[in-house]
Amino acid sequence: MDDEPWPGVVEVQFADAAGRCWSLFDEAPVFAALGELGPDSAFPVEVTVA
Repeated sequence: MDDEPWPGVVEVQFADAAGRCWSLFDEAPVFAALGELGPDSAFPVEVTVA
């Protein structure tokens, strides 16, 4: 998403079982503890929510 005000802030979008769209915003390690997200990542990337 952006490196300001902190580096590695990302937006994750998903649809729930009812088809409603949701967005979560947090630092990359919350969604990708193994470092799957970075400036050179090819999107979309499958991640999990901690």
